[in-house]
Amino acid sequence: DRVWDRLPAHRGGPVARWLAHNRQRVRAHLVPGYAPELHPVEWIWGHTKMNPLANCAPAEPDELLHQTHTALLMIAAAQPLLRSCIAHCPLSLQST
Repeated sequence: DRVWDRLPAHRGGPVARWLAHNRQRVRAHLVPGYAPELHPVEWIWGHTKMNPLANCAPAEPDELLHQTHTALLMIAAAQPLLRSCIAHCPLSLQST
């Protein structure tokens, strides 16, 4: 199974052909094109912007990159936080 948003690039010819060719073994579950509440990564970005990077004011792009990388490494090590980001999404990750 695949969860597919309705981003125009995901509805184009190559994707449609791939899905048609693989329809016997792949099921696509469509979600709205813009539905950040359905994507755990959006919760992670939200946490990152509002917590470790909330008062970040880098003078240079490289500094922003470094601070963002550091913040994401900290989040990657925080398993309870990652689990909560998944738990906030109303989609089930369990197979049927």
